Amino acid sequence: MLGLGEIDALERQLRAAIVALNKRGVLNVTLIEAVDEAALWVGSFEDLAPFLPGANLDNLLTRAPTLVCAIAAEIGFRFEGVGTQYWAKLADALGLPITIPQRAEIGKAFYMLAAKHNISRPSEGAFSAHFSIISFMKILCTAGSPRTKLTKASGE
Repeated sequence: MLGLGEIDALERQLRAAIVALNKRGVLNVTLIEAVDEAALWVGSFEDLAPFLPGANLDNLLTRAPTLVCAIAAEIGFRFEGVGTQYWAKLADALGLPITIPQRAEIGKAFYMLAAKHNISRPSEGAFSAHFSIISFMKILCTAGSPRTKLTKASGE
C-alpha cells in the first residue's frame, strides 16, 4: 500500500517523465512510455499490487490522476479479455472497488491528461465515444510504445 507521500512522489515522477518525453520531441507519448521513462514500478508491477487498498478513488483522481491512469494503462497493456474483465483487473490492482460513475471519471482523467500533456488519444468515432476508457487503454498502451516495439521485434 502506498502512503500519500509516495502517491504524490509517483505522480510527480510521471508528470516529469511526460514533460521530458515531450521536450525530446517524442510524438504521441503514451502513458506506458512515461511509466518506463520514470522507471516507476520498482520491481514487478504484479508484486506492487494492490497499490491503493482502502483509498478513496474520487480523491485519488483529484490528487494523482496521472498515477491512476498509469495503473489503468498498465492493466490495459497486459490485458486480454472483454471490458467487464478489465474493470475487475483494474479494481484488483488498485485494491478498491470502481463504480460505474468512477469508470467515467477515469475516462475523463485520460482526456484531461491528453489535453494537458500532449499524450496519445484515440481516434474520433462511435466506438471511442461509447467505450472511451477502453479505447484510451488501447491507444495509450500500445501506440508505438517501446514495450510494443520490443515484443514485436522478439516475435511474441
